[in-house]
Amino acid sequence: MIVRSFSDIENSDRHVRSASGTWESKRIVLAKEKVGFSLHETVLYAGTETSMWYANH
Repeated sequence: MIVRSFSDIENSDRHVRSASGTWESKRIVLAKEKVGFSLHETVLYAGTETSMWYANH
């Protein structure tokens, strides 16, 4: 079982922010952990435009 809190993720390599400053993503479970899925919390900031592409979804 993987137990991970948002405080574990913040300011780590799992907390990704866009160079443009329009979004951030907290990668909770990654495919490399081999649990059969990934889980992310992605926030798109209000008043911004973001073009996203999820290549393997």
